[in-house]
Amino acid sequence: MTAREPTNFDMLENFIHEVAHSLEVQHGENIYSNNLRKEFLGKRHRLYHLLKAQGYHTNPAFYANIEYNQKFDEFLANEVGYPTLLSLTMGLFVSPYGATSLQEYFANGFEKYYLDSPETLKQISPILYRKIEEIINDEA
Repeated sequence: MTAREPTNFDMLENFIHEVAHSLEVQHGENIYSNNLRKEFLGKRHRLYHLLKAQGYHTNPAFYANIEYNQKFDEFLANEVGYPTLLSLTMGLFVSPYGATSLQEYFANGFEKYYLDSPETLKQISPILYRKIEEIINDEA
């Protein structure tokens, strides 16, 4: 086995991530309510200021857009880099990739809830935590 081969946990993480995206079909209107948008955009606003303080500059409009944008993703991944982004976003996003769009914010939070710690998600993203709880209770 090499470092490039996915582990069982990697495969489980990808599966849970895609389950989260599949929930958008049935629960999208509830998931992406104004409250979750506000929570996400507030975090994006803080990210903008954190990155600006570190000398990273890109189009400020990227931070106000909730949809995935390849240029913004490439800026975060290639210019800032995920190791730096991880240290800057600890306690702000459960995963640096969650900063790329509202949909990825939801999917990464869903992963955290099921594979790591619902309590950590509750502390970092309380509105997202409540959305996941609503979905679970609705399905039960």
